[in-house]
Formats: sequence, C-alpha cells, structure tokens
Amino acid sequence: MQRTAEEYEEWLAAMAEHIADVRFDEGDVQSFLSYWEGFINLDDPEMAGEDDWEKLKDLDWILGNSTYRSWVAENGLDGEGWLLNSMRIQMMLMREQMSQASAMMQEQMPQQMAMIEEQCKSVGPETCEQMKAAMAANMAMYEGMSRGFEKLSDPTPVEAAALDNYRGELMSLLMAEEEEEDW
Repeated sequence: MQRTAEEYEEWLAAMAEHIADVRFDEGDVQSFLSYWEGFINLDDPEMAGEDDWEKLKDLDWILGNSTYRSWVAENGLDGEGWLLNSMRIQMMLMREQMSQASAMMQEQMPQQMAMIEEQCKSVGPETCEQMKAAMAANMAMYEGMSRGFEKLSDPTPVEAAALDNYRGELMSLLMAEEEEEDW
C-alpha cells in the first residue's frame, strides 16, 4: 500500500518523539544486528500486515504485546531500551539515505520533467496528466519524509562512529528486509 507524504511525515514525527532522548553506542548496534531478524520475524498476527502502520507508531502497544515481551525475555533484552535503540539506529540510517536520495532527485528533476514532457507528445492528455501527477506525488512524499527527518536530532559522534563501523552490515540487513517485503 502506497503511503502519502502526510502519513510518512506523521509516522516520522511519532518516531522522533519516541527517540528524542535516546542515544546508542557500538554495543547497541551490535545488539541490533544480532536480534533484528528475530524481531521482524516474530510470529504474531497482530504485528504483521498492512494494518500494522498505526500500531507500530504506538510504542506502548509494541511493548505491551505478549509475543514481543516473550521474545525479549527469551533473549535477555531490555525490551524498551532495545526497541528504542533499534528505532534510533534505523532512523539515523533512513535519514542518511533520504538525504542522499533527495539530493539525487533534485539533481535529476529537470531531466525527468523533460522526459515526461517528451513522452507526453506521444500519449493522450489524460496519460500525460497522470504521469505528471505521479511525479508530483513522488516529490511530495520525499518532501514530507524530509520534513519528518528534520525532527530527528543529529547523530552524536559516538553514534556516527558506530554507524560508520557497521554500515555495511547494517545496510545488508536492512536491504535484505526490503527485498523480503517486495515479495
């Protein structure tokens, strides 16, 4: 399901609020790498599916979920601390990726608009308007996400070093998750 710019911005604002005072270190990144796959594969129908969007903004809902509490206990984790650190780690990585993607999109925008205008010559006006609307919606989504990411505090030097030290592993883990979601 495609999310709107407003939904992304709202979700990011909720995440920023949850992690406003959270700071992580290298040990937290190692813990994230060790346990993330287990977390995303929790076998709980309440934590899966398209309608999890609203639930996953609600930290109390996740922390109160019996499947999550059992998983945390089995792994000897501090449920709230692990979840908040994991959220901050992901948000810092997503923020970096968004910054890079946004800069690339801004750079490529003139060529993309020219390409759409060229394609409009060979399609009907309705199709042309649909292509332009899709481009505008995509840009609005990126702008909404960028506004949402602006609400996050910058990574501390310790956080930045931890991300740099484990960037390859973190990106591999998160890219594998995205590929699974695409199926």
